[in-house]
Amino acid sequence: MNILIDINHPAHVHYFRNLYKKLIVEGHKVIIVSRKKEIEQELLSQYNINFISRGRGGVSISGKFFYQVYAVFILVRLIRKHNIDKVISFMHPYGAQAAWLMRKKSVLFSDSEHASLHHKLSIPFATEVHTPECFEVELGEKHHRFNSFMELSYLHPNHFTPDDSVLKLLDIRDKKPLTIVRFVSWEALHDKGHTGISREDKIYLVKRLSEISNVFISSEGTLPDELKEYELSINKTKIHSLLHSADLFVGESATMASESAVLGTPAIYINNLKCGYLNYLERKYHILYNFNETSKDIEKAVSRAVSTLEKRSDYKAVRTCILNDSIDTSEYIYNQVSK
Repeated sequence: MNILIDINHPAHVHYFRNLYKKLIVEGHKVIIVSRKKEIEQELLSQYNINFISRGRGGVSISGKFFYQVYAVFILVRLIRKHNIDKVISFMHPYGAQAAWLMRKKSVLFSDSEHASLHHKLSIPFATEVHTPECFEVELGEKHHRFNSFMELSYLHPNHFTPDDSVLKLLDIRDKKPLTIVRFVSWEALHDKGHTGISREDKIYLVKRLSEISNVFISSEGTLPDELKEYELSINKTKIHSLLHSADLFVGESATMASESAVLGTPAIYINNLKCGYLNYLERKYHILYNFNETSKDIEKAVSRAVSTLEKRSDYKAVRTCILNDSIDTSEYIYNQVSK
């Protein structure tokens, strides 16, 4: 088969990189198309995955509209040029619409209920859509569910072995616990009107956690001057080993919160946007806790974080429970693409 994988976010690199490698080994032709967003193309290069760049997306509403037309045009040309049979993507309209225009099949994946505009612009054109079982929205007759998490497409033991030596890169000189903090940029289309944690609350959060732990911040945007000393600087492919070795994750990123949880690291998720898989991790496994972005909720989140750090319970057994309850998502994705 000739397959096109459309990548629109750094997380999508991880979702599909094992699929890409398996298809290549089996002799399929695979074309990767990538938007230049954050560290997306850097990750592809570090994993030795060849890709075609379609440039940066728009920032304004009008810019996003024109980029939508441009992206679909680029993908249509590639589908025709490489005689593509199937287009694979994580719930973005570009691939689904281009495949529909060319009368080709498209297989979409999603785990974000709040990305309703992407759903509206993608599902009518898609051949099939796949989500985790805990997805809290019904997407119609094309909707299929699997019993796992998107993060287990690359963090399942079949594909991931943590490198515990990553802690040496941080040059930690005391025995205090380790906290990883993540702030995001809020530039996606479904983030319109959303600003995230305020500057003052970010400073309060980090300063309070730094009193009892070693804090390192991963941030999409520029950090306030007061927090730059905490900025994390390691090879991006090492971040999952670091999350595995950490004692706590705190942040606005749903993906990194879920990654931490399935790796056996407790997570504090601070975001007004809620996801079914995060609700499920909190409700069933008690390894992740959801909070909103208000100053009052930030105080509750900090209190929960402090309590978790002070107890330093062993959550690795929770990872075992999650793995026992879940399938290898990468294998599921491969089965859906290759059938």
